[in-house]
Amino acid sequence: MKKFLSAALCAALLLTFAGCARLFPQDTETSAPSLLRTDPTETSANATTEPVSIPNVDLTAISLKYTKLDTTAEDGTTVYSFCYPIPYLVTARADVTQSVTVDLMGRIDEFRSNGSELEAQAQAAYGSDGFTPYSLSVSYTPTRVDVGVLSLYGEVRSYPSGVHASFLSTAVSYDLLTGKELRLSDILNGNVTAEQLCTLLLASLSQQEENLYADYANVAAERVQDCMDGAGGWYFTTTGLCFFFSPYDIAPYSYGVVTAEIPYSALAGLMNDAYFPPEEGAYTGTLEASLFTENAPSREYAELSLDREASRVILTTNQAVRDLKIQSGKYDGNTFTPMETVFSAGAMNASQAVSIQADLENTPLLLTYRSGEEIVQRVLTMENHVPVLKK
Repeated sequence: MKKFLSAALCAALLLTFAGCARLFPQDTETSAPSLLRTDPTETSANATTEPVSIPNVDLTAISLKYTKLDTTAEDGTTVYSFCYPIPYLVTARADVTQSVTVDLMGRIDEFRSNGSELEAQAQAAYGSDGFTPYSLSVSYTPTRVDVGVLSLYGEVRSYPSGVHASFLSTAVSYDLLTGKELRLSDILNGNVTAEQLCTLLLASLSQQEENLYADYANVAAERVQDCMDGAGGWYFTTTGLCFFFSPYDIAPYSYGVVTAEIPYSALAGLMNDAYFPPEEGAYTGTLEASLFTENAPSREYAELSLDREASRVILTTNQAVRDLKIQSGKYDGNTFTPMETVFSAGAMNASQAVSIQADLENTPLLLTYRSGEEIVQRVLTMENHVPVLKK
């Protein structure tokens, strides 16, 4: 690997291994005061005297810290940039954490190597009239994270000077019990045919038919067969098996990426039981945020570190929540526009937490999670050095 990615990989591995077993400091005589401020209409599950059943879940999470590497000309001007995420993974097994992290960093390094020609073009073009810096960016969005599966959808965009961006969709899924990359043949029962899967895919695509090329069905059939033979082109979500098509595959560039999801209910009998999502359980908690203190209760936790100089905020729940997602983006005080998913966890209970270091006063984060049947969204920001969760 390139030196910069090798160094990043070492740092990622050190943090992910530690993240599997880290505990908050514990003080048996005192507890940290709550610094959470919430909407006065909200109530806490702690207010009830009824006993609650808190699910016992392994903490499985991934953080993505986006980093930029610049190539400069002799006068110090940036001519080319490579933007990429460093993954920090927490699983129940250190060997799985290592295997998946190494594979992900290897994929990112391969994208960087493939962009070396674009980097050379940028260096050669510098100084020409109308020059603007070239760039290559790699992004990943976690689409399913639980104790058994990690699934990521990725986008690779290159920006030559004066030319509209080229675009590539990619995806990868892992078995988090073995650390191995999942192929479509791994998740399906042995007697399932490409034709059966294609029928389900076409049923989903038909809802977008008016925007697709006339021969989309033939392309979709070829895509399914390619995936059955080991190619990518699919990923898991929390609700189904999703196939994707890059611009120009089955629709014009202006339509963007075409996705079509086959719900898990339609895959009963076709997909191996091991790869269906875990059962729902009693995930009816409320997220809370507070500043980290040395006498915080002992908890297992995952990390999201976007700014090592910022104060540490601890995200906890009074019971348990599912499908926790944290996104960076733009916030005008009323509306949050998400840009990148920087953290995702399958489930979190009251014995676990997320440690967040970010400049929340200037760059708030959007939190999304499921509590029961409700999808809850809150903006995490900092006011007068106190963490605040806003609706």
